Amino acid sequence: MLRKIIFVALTFFGFISCSRLSNCSDEELSFARIADNSSSLDLRGYYYGAFNVSEPTTRLVLALNNNGVMRSFWHKSIEEIEANQVNLDLSGLAYDYKGDWGVFDVKGGELRMDYWLSQINGCVTTIQLRGEVVSDTSFRILHYRYGLEESFEPTDAMFYLKAYSPKPDSVVSFIP
Repeated sequence: MLRKIIFVALTFFGFISCSRLSNCSDEELSFARIADNSSSLDLRGYYYGAFNVSEPTTRLVLALNNNGVMRSFWHKSIEEIEANQVNLDLSGLAYDYKGDWGVFDVKGGELRMDYWLSQINGCVTTIQLRGEVVSDTSFRILHYRYGLEESFEPTDAMFYLKAYSPKPDSVVSFIP
């Protein structure tokens, strides 16, 4: 049994290593982190909304921090959100990998978000979200673009603040 586990683990890591050697590289975010740029949004919690969710009972959760760093948490259930049972705790590995980390900026009511999405081949691509601040506790995503696509696609996804404390530490080595 132990030999099977070791064989499967070595095969898996070998596949990941080979796929990382293929023509893939991590994409860059389109703008740099800007600290303390969000006076128009309340950051004492997380925002949740129905952007690009595959199940009607789940929501995308975005944790925005004062230092301009954000973290996405996919597929949180509506029941968890309504019952204040969403867990945003991160393991040590989450701080070593770019996937789901990114930056955001608010200027004159306009909102920009860029963050990395994990890919099956071990590389990370980006997603860019553009929208507007509706109030200090809500915003609307109006356009998005994956990776290196040429143009933004329209969408209409409202996000709402849910109080949460303490949020995960947002200091990561790959966002200066």
